[in-house]
Amino acid sequence: MHTDGRDVLDGSSVGFAKTLEAELASLCSKGIDAHVASSGGRMYVTMDRFENAWEVVKHGWDAQVLGEAPHKFKSAVEAIKTLRQAPGANDQYLPPFVIVDDSDNPT
Repeated sequence: MHTDGRDVLDGSSVGFAKTLEAELASLCSKGIDAHVASSGGRMYVTMDRFENAWEVVKHGWDAQVLGEAPHKFKSAVEAIKTLRQAPGANDQYLPPFVIVDDSDNPT
């Protein structure tokens, strides 16, 4: 999952994340293991299509493949709401985060 803020209204990521997590919870109730594992803003995590910056790709690799990011949360909604509180924060530039279980392990 990535937050956008460029092609859709900045701040809409919270609503999209709520909808996605509700759908995934419905799947989980049916025995399907489906959940958000990591995310971040499109300009900080993987989607750098302007400057070919390896650091942006590395943020995505670390979060999505290795389950490593500077921020850890129990849900995508919690992560987005919390990270958007930083001064100047918006959906495009949210730092990478991973979703962790009760033992602080990436999901």
